[in-house]
Amino acid sequence: MLCPQLLSVFSKRKTMLINFRRSTMAEKRNWFSKPVSALCISIGALVASLFLIFNAQGGFNGTEDVSYMVTLRDYGVEAREMERKAAIPLEDALSSISGINKVITLSENSRVRAYAVFRRDKTNKHAYDAVREAAQRVYEIMPSSSQRPEIGSSNDSFIPVWIAAISGSPDGDYLEKVLKPALNSIEGVGEVEVSGSGIAEIIIIPDLKKIAALGLSPSAIASVLASNDGLYMGGRIQSGSREIPVIMDGRYPDLASLGNALIPISSGAAIKLKDIADLREEEREGEVLSRLDGKKTAVISIIPSSDANLGRLSRAIKVELAKFKNKFKNDYFEMNILSDRGAEEGSAFCSALIAALEASILVALASILLTRNKGSRSSGFVCAAAIPIVWIISAAMLSLFGFVPDRKLLAGLSVGIGTAADAAILCAEGFGNCRNAREGRKILSRLAPALVSGAATTIAALFPLAKFKLAEDISIIVLALGTVTMVSLIAALTVLPPLFLWDKKDDLSYSRTKSFPIINRIQRKGVRFFAFMIKSCIKNPLIFVLVALFITIMGIIVLIFSGADISASESRDSVYARVEFEGGFSKEEADKLLAFWVLDIKSNEGIKSVQTSARTGSSQILVNFDPLKIKSAEVRELLRSIKVPGGFLYIPETSMNERIWEITVSGDDDFRCRELAKKAASLCVPLPLVQETILNFKEGSPRLSLLPFRDKLAEEGLSFSGLADSVRRGVHGPVIYKRSGEKGEIDVRLKLSKEMTADDINHLPLAIRNQGYSWVQSLTSEYRDHELSLIRREDRRRTASFSIRTQPMDPRVVRDNVMEIIKGIELPPGYALEFDREAIKKAEILSGTGFLFILALFFCYIVIAAANESFSLPFLVLSVVPPSLAIPVSILSIVNISINASVACSLVAVSGMAVNASVLIAGEFRQFFVDKRFINQREFYNSLRNRLPCLLATTGTTLAGAIPFIFLRDGSNSFIRILSVVTLLGVGSSFIFALILVPSLICIFLNPKHTGKELLLGV
Repeated sequence: MLCPQLLSVFSKRKTMLINFRRSTMAEKRNWFSKPVSALCISIGALVASLFLIFNAQGGFNGTEDVSYMVTLRDYGVEAREMERKAAIPLEDALSSISGINKVITLSENSRVRAYAVFRRDKTNKHAYDAVREAAQRVYEIMPSSSQRPEIGSSNDSFIPVWIAAISGSPDGDYLEKVLKPALNSIEGVGEVEVSGSGIAEIIIIPDLKKIAALGLSPSAIASVLASNDGLYMGGRIQSGSREIPVIMDGRYPDLASLGNALIPISSGAAIKLKDIADLREEEREGEVLSRLDGKKTAVISIIPSSDANLGRLSRAIKVELAKFKNKFKNDYFEMNILSDRGAEEGSAFCSALIAALEASILVALASILLTRNKGSRSSGFVCAAAIPIVWIISAAMLSLFGFVPDRKLLAGLSVGIGTAADAAILCAEGFGNCRNAREGRKILSRLAPALVSGAATTIAALFPLAKFKLAEDISIIVLALGTVTMVSLIAALTVLPPLFLWDKKDDLSYSRTKSFPIINRIQRKGVRFFAFMIKSCIKNPLIFVLVALFITIMGIIVLIFSGADISASESRDSVYARVEFEGGFSKEEADKLLAFWVLDIKSNEGIKSVQTSARTGSSQILVNFDPLKIKSAEVRELLRSIKVPGGFLYIPETSMNERIWEITVSGDDDFRCRELAKKAASLCVPLPLVQETILNFKEGSPRLSLLPFRDKLAEEGLSFSGLADSVRRGVHGPVIYKRSGEKGEIDVRLKLSKEMTADDINHLPLAIRNQGYSWVQSLTSEYRDHELSLIRREDRRRTASFSIRTQPMDPRVVRDNVMEIIKGIELPPGYALEFDREAIKKAEILSGTGFLFILALFFCYIVIAAANESFSLPFLVLSVVPPSLAIPVSILSIVNISINASVACSLVAVSGMAVNASVLIAGEFRQFFVDKRFINQREFYNSLRNRLPCLLATTGTTLAGAIPFIFLRDGSNSFIRILSVVTLLGVGSSFIFALILVPSLICIFLNPKHTGKELLLGV
């Protein structure tokens, strides 16, 4: 009898031992009991992320259209002729390219610029090659005097982002043929322009009377030289197993040899070129005369490509210029950088980086302070350590997909890290009272829905902004916010739980963190104030609801009256301006006037330097100033107040306080377009909202036209083309051929005189029959008018436009006022008058952010409803969003910050963050909503009191992540600063409304038949 009982006891003990061993083995295999593994994985991910960040190559090109610029030059040719022989053929050639979106051409004296805009997609990856081929085809049909086409990727702005002055005695040929191509080869450079210097050329000035007596014409001399001074391929011959090229080299070795070139004459003999002409090599007179602070200098300007990263472009320019350092030193000239928008971008990046580090430190400190009593000594330090790790891993993931860390990416990561810290804080709170790994699994299963729903609401609110193109690369900031939120969620579900459970004991024998007396006093006062607010909500719930409704309505009214302003940025330490003189006003006279005007500007405190570039009829000015001594708006007013003698100064750049709108007239005849534009501009001047009206065209310089006496030409045996050729060589001296030498190509020009007046033209001799000569005056008549200074064509139609300057406002308001006052202008058939197309398009997109806001709330509703299995609870949660966002809208309006794209996108992005506070409050009452039962005072207070520490912690970390970015000073960081302000105000307001509005609504909806007094009594 005893043996079976003993066997039974032993069997039970064996079973218990096996179960104990199994449970022990299961606990050892449990991930929550492996903090060392979690720590090693975290450190490995951190190191790999740092490697990816420091080796990021970029590659993300954005979503904007791509544009290429083609420049064709033919010196001495007027604008209308350049349009006929270059602009129109170039339009035809470019318009046939697949994927072309728009073609704009600008025809002016000696130059045509064409902008080909392509849609950014996979079908036009070979667009550059197609543009190059089109430009080459047009160049081949142009006269031999034209220059080779210049092609680059460019935006459609004419404002350079990098300007440098070269003082000393720079070699113009070196700047044009060596330094300019080197800068043009940098990725991100659209156009490089060198002014204040010229390239070397050979000038041939014949003795007119001698060549006329010999029966020679300038064109005959040009033809002989061009056909005898050249290098030609003769083909290849076979010599055994080798091919030998045959080269016909008829080039003259030097200028002296060219002077000995033999020119055939009518008698059958020949004469040396130097006997009938003067030859010299000199630097071509530049189209622009440049000065720095009144002293003559050469200037290099760079316009970026359409998708250039200004920070990287600035660094690449610096690296490229370092290669020429010895050349500058040996030739005794130096480069002074006047404006570098890329360096400003780099400065803004450094400011954003410092702010990001400060934000990470603040969030970490807030995590330590706000989680110090969550059950373990290490909880606060785990939260603090998780912040930078999540930040770095998020940056690495974005780098992996081609995003180079810049200031916008840093801002998105750092502003989002405060919200992402919520996941770590929720874990610290959940695992604070956990005794072992077995309980940890249950706690995580309880926390997972809250963690997922919190991250999902933030991402859901960001989703509608993913393709928003209006604001300053908002998609990059949105992607950064979403990435850091997702990474923090993954960390909270995987590596953070084992770390929080590292020092847990079953007996909970650890001691609590020592509290500071001042913190205890603040906590007690805070709890008392909280209790007072709860009682107030219970007594008068309707009052708090009406207050929130009033704030929401006020915010909506502010939005309606603010309209949709197009955001603008400005340089931190420079202002770019233009001066227009009368048509044909010489660049030499303009240069002299500006030299005296600069002295008046320089006499003002804070002005560092003034660079001027004078050309015929116009000039460009760049003023550098010290932003600590004088503001950009003050510099603008200073430039407008000091008049340029004989000129009109205007600033084409918008600023934070100014907007410039363009009104365009399009049609077939440029003269008619200009007349209509002038009439419309004169009608806009009296409008109260218009501060300045600028015509974007002007009357060209006076023109002298010569008409032939055809009977006299026939009597003398002359052709009109020969007459025109002689006059053209006398006045302009075109390039007769390009001479190849050791230094590359050099233009050879045949000019009849160094300087020529109208009287000199009349007395130009022309060879006629019987070895005699006649004068131009006897063969032509003359009349005078004005030429066109610039012909603009868009999509094959001529256009003329004017601009108006206003304060920041909705462009649709300006459009309605302008179109109302000019509606009486009668337009001919086929002509159209249009207000700034791009501005209206942006305003319409900006107005669509209201729909994006509703869409963001809808996605948040779906997420909250799915997470809580309730259709009514999401309305309670989302009720805090409108009044929370109405607060920043109203405050920004009070401080005169317009509701632009940056503000609108920030409001949509912050809407997801604002939800998190009410989610924590409403989550405590989910079961009451499910059961549809009333709540007494004790239950009400305890439920809110339980969530208050976590609510304070999550809100505090979010605010800590946004605070450093508010103090950024660079103008380039305006969007980041606005995002931070909206985050601070919106999330802070959501915390307050979560404590007063949500409880008030709960009192109303869960106790609709009871008064506040009955609720206080615990009914």
